[in-house]
Amino acid sequence: MISARLGGPGRNSGVFGSDTLGPRVRLDRVGEMTRARAVAAALIVCFGGGLSSAKAASPYTVGNYPVDANANDAVAAKTQGMLDAKKGAFRYLLKRLVAVDAYRNLPELPLPAIEDLLDDVSVRSEQNSPTEYVASLDFGFRANAVRQLLTKAGLPFLDKPAPVLTIIPAFAVPEGNKSISLQAGQLAWRQAWTSLDLVHSLTPVKLAVAGPSSTNDTFLKLVAGDRSKLGVVQAESSADKLLLAIASPSADGNKLTVTLIGEDWAGPIDLRRTYTLYYKDLAYTSEFATVIALGVLEGRWKMSQGVSGAGAAAAAAADWAPAGDTLAGAAQPVRFTAEFDSLQQWQQIRSRLGQLAGPENVQVGALSSRGAEVTMGFAGGPNALQQRLAAQGLTLFDAGGHLVLRAAN
Repeated sequence: MISARLGGPGRNSGVFGSDTLGPRVRLDRVGEMTRARAVAAALIVCFGGGLSSAKAASPYTVGNYPVDANANDAVAAKTQGMLDAKKGAFRYLLKRLVAVDAYRNLPELPLPAIEDLLDDVSVRSEQNSPTEYVASLDFGFRANAVRQLLTKAGLPFLDKPAPVLTIIPAFAVPEGNKSISLQAGQLAWRQAWTSLDLVHSLTPVKLAVAGPSSTNDTFLKLVAGDRSKLGVVQAESSADKLLLAIASPSADGNKLTVTLIGEDWAGPIDLRRTYTLYYKDLAYTSEFATVIALGVLEGRWKMSQGVSGAGAAAAAAADWAPAGDTLAGAAQPVRFTAEFDSLQQWQQIRSRLGQLAGPENVQVGALSSRGAEVTMGFAGGPNALQQRLAAQGLTLFDAGGHLVLRAAN
């Protein structure tokens, strides 16, 4: 039995669109229940690695792509992991380049065709066990061949990166919050950013640290909408363009609010989005939120260069609001255990999930003969997902604080 988990550096792969089951993700990247190991391996070489300076700037390279695959033996695990990673990395590449409002028209290529577009695959790190393969990979795609593919398909795209943007990831803990310490929050939030492929993004990012004058109170006031505090942070930065990405948990520790404030190369930013902290899992929610944030920055850059239209603007507006507002309809991370009686039934469930409209970043993690751990982002959270699943003949219910999915028939 084989399970593979991938994440696109944009584990997102589905930042503005849905992806089929099968992973990284970043992009169709990965089972979050065990994905921490792949992320940890990727962190070691986040900005390093054997990339040449020329290749480091190429948006046709999907770097730092984590793989975590399980099978009956190590060889099968590695084989499956590599195959799924190629598919996931290619889809992530397309979403990086193509106009957001054209995602629905992305081509679905068979694996041999994807391999024809690959220039090279390099291993940043890898680990093997008797039944598992964990790695961080770089995929270099042939720029001219991909351009020809997108042009032939009539898809608007951009492969001109923006100048490097400086981002300060900051974590702010409100008074009275005892569920998450400031130190633990800062570590998880920054690690979520460093696990992304920031080098090859259409909006390359340099992470920085706020100066000594920027306190927890400074960031809390920025989250509350006090833009005057932005000058405090900017005064201690030499960046041409500076963006603050502030994560702040609610007082009860059940929500995480992410505020983007400052300026990128597309213009001023003052956006906010709130996520549910399911199972109090700050690391997973932080990864999910950073993937969304990077996708928004890439989408803004594409729109500023004239390759995305009104559809892209609507997609961005649907998930974000001016700072001070909270969107109940924003995608929320949802985890559940899919239970089944046989591998055939699991394949049927997986097929139905793949036909579901609306999920983002669908990932399959630990897989056994009777169950599979599944995570996804879904607008409206579990309640909205429950209704959508019912139409596919699937039942989602709360089993003592843990969501369980079963086939209704």
